[in-house]
Amino acid sequence: MSVTTTWTEDTVAVDIVDDGPGFPQQVLARIGEPYISGRSSGGETQHMGLGIFIAQSLLERTGARVSFANMADGGAQVVVEWKRTTLEGVEGKPAMKETV
Repeated sequence: MSVTTTWTEDTVAVDIVDDGPGFPQQVLARIGEPYISGRSSGGETQHMGLGIFIAQSLLERTGARVSFANMADGGAQVVVEWKRTTLEGVEGKPAMKETV
């Protein structure tokens, strides 16, 4: 697995790549929805994919865009990207609001 961070004048990104089999196509088409999973136990598919749903929801609340893909030569890729203005704030204003 590799985790790479990059930034430009406009964006900040975290790119996570692994060398496993990648996401099953039926899961990739619906990834980010609650209760979607490609895991199987004893030949039976388990549908408990809350982890990705929760992580994606929390990241999106920070202004992130999250994308999921399979690499051409195998493995999965997840990219989390923010606009720098969202992270840094504009004109000295805080970037994120605190909710009570």
